[in-house]
Amino acid sequence: MNEIDWSEAPAWATSFGFAGTSKVPVWYNLKQYQPVSGVQANLVFSFGERVNWSLCDIELIEYRPTKPDEHNDSTEWVDGLPPVGEECEIIFHDDDHPSWFEIEFCGMAKGKPVIHDLQLDKTYVSDSKNYEFRPTQTPEQRMWEELFRLVTENYDLPENVTNAILSKYNLTEKEK
Repeated sequence: MNEIDWSEAPAWATSFGFAGTSKVPVWYNLKQYQPVSGVQANLVFSFGERVNWSLCDIELIEYRPTKPDEHNDSTEWVDGLPPVGEECEIIFHDDDHPSWFEIEFCGMAKGKPVIHDLQLDKTYVSDSKNYEFRPTQTPEQRMWEELFRLVTENYDLPENVTNAILSKYNLTEKEK
């Protein structure tokens, strides 16, 4: 395959890939795509409309090497979801041993989170239906959380008693 000429990409494009079974080359981001050439080269299509491809139909070939001009115009979390491109943490409550791990949120596809696992350097659509996002925790916040969990589990104490014990060591609240 030839090297991708990103100077030809629309300003909003974050990725290049091949769409559908016919492997149509497209520029895309998490909301829309545009064929690179052909009759529809100047048309932009939204994901999720009945006649268009979904994000899952596109095989990622390359991420844009620089940030696009219009990538993430919102920094607000909405309905428990981080903005696209946000590095945060996710937990899948239906795992056998649920734990938080760091990801980059890539969006939603057919009601499922699309995430990039920062440790594995892998992007995928999760099948889990029971998940939760939170901002990336500091080492101090993780220590507080672990202490709180250990005291609560090992001593079977209610939350207010655990907080009282931890307050003696100035560990009453997680930094937010």
